[in-house]
Amino acid sequence: MAIEFIECSSLTINYDVLGLATVSFTVVADNNAVDLDNYKTLSIGDATYTGWITSVTAKPIVSTDWWEYGISLVMTSVGV
Repeated sequence: MAIEFIECSSLTINYDVLGLATVSFTVVADNNAVDLDNYKTLSIGDATYTGWITSVTAKPIVSTDWWEYGISLVMTSVGV
């Protein structure tokens, strides 16, 4: 069973004047097979964000079998 999670302190949400949100965060995983589609819809607080991935970086964490993914998305939100 794979383990992966969003590293909470890495989460940033910025809104533009049209209400689009740029959402960025880091996912830490114990393998290099993260399904990025799982992150196209996120519930954060009272809001649900849906969007598309604009960039991804993946790199191994030195001296471990774990991986770090930097993910950025452009999203719209419902709620709040």
